[in-house]
Amino acid sequence: MIEDYIRYDQLIDNAMRQVVKEALLKIKKDGLSGDHHFLISFFTNYEGVEIPANLKEKYPEEMTVVLQHQYEDLEVTETFFKVILSFDSKRELIKIPFAALTSFADPGVRFGLKFNILADEALLEELAEEIEEEAVKEKKPSKKNDKKTQKKIDKGKNVVDLTSLRDNKK
Repeated sequence: MIEDYIRYDQLIDNAMRQVVKEALLKIKKDGLSGDHHFLISFFTNYEGVEIPANLKEKYPEEMTVVLQHQYEDLEVTETFFKVILSFDSKRELIKIPFAALTSFADPGVRFGLKFNILADEALLEELAEEIEEEAVKEKKPSKKNDKKTQKKIDKGKNVVDLTSLRDNKK
């Protein structure tokens, strides 16, 4: 299997997290207008997440918060954001590192992002192997053209059949 030293998956995730950060900075400056509102999901057990104990107990793995009408004191830094939200009529401060995000959506404009954090490496490796196997299968030359391809060759004026040349090179 080919090793991805660049880690494109992480580069894409980081770029998408930057989109979330910029959107939060924009609403901090200008407020939410029109149909915009944010649904932000995150891992509650991720390092640096700060939520009240009752919420942690209720949502031990993942939680979604809504930024729409009732949020206060939004603070956005390079690595996290803090905001006061109302839970069961009680105002609570929460802190969420951008690295803890699992998804972000603005349903008012049909926009959403899903993050790949904590992806199962074994699953990714298995998927990559399947893709590689399919690519190898597609590269194998066939001895004869299938019926659809042969019909296209027979009807096509600008189609050249290289099968005979390929077979003779053995």
